[in-house]
Amino acid sequence: MSMMNKLLSTNQRIFHLEDLRLLLGVRKPETLRKRVYRYIKNGDLFSIQRGLYSIVLPEKLSPEEVGVFLCHDYCYLSLQTILDRTGVINGRSQYFTFISNRPRRLSWNNFNYIYRQLKPEFLHNDFGVNLTGGVYTATTERAVADMIYFNPVFHFDNLNVVNMDVVKKIQREVGYL
Repeated sequence: MSMMNKLLSTNQRIFHLEDLRLLLGVRKPETLRKRVYRYIKNGDLFSIQRGLYSIVLPEKLSPEEVGVFLCHDYCYLSLQTILDRTGVINGRSQYFTFISNRPRRLSWNNFNYIYRQLKPEFLHNDFGVNLTGGVYTATTERAVADMIYFNPVFHFDNLNVVNMDVVKKIQREVGYL
């Protein structure tokens, strides 16, 4: 099976260098670097940043999709990003806000990412988190529950679009209460 067929068979568009090593069955780091360089030169792979590659042009990737892979760990989109999109808060957030296992701030291609740290027992409880377009994304109610967990006095501009009974249910299910 060719390299491109192996990559296409994964239904994934972005790969870490370690993913490529495993998929291509390459053991030696130098051999892997040479292969990846050759694939980039031939236009089969595109470099997103060091150690992160795509089978499509980086401009064709959504910033959320890239944000997931920049994290290197499980994460989901939540907080200001979701609350802004659903009209719960006003004002355009300049960051894509993810919940993950450690805090960090990253940038890629003029997009900014904030990763907020959440305890593993809360992070891995997927109640109110859905897979949408290859990105785990909080529902509006989960994003509200997350925000209340991180900042109990946060001001929400429009709670009319939020089912607060579902928020309470998520808080209990996840363990925030």
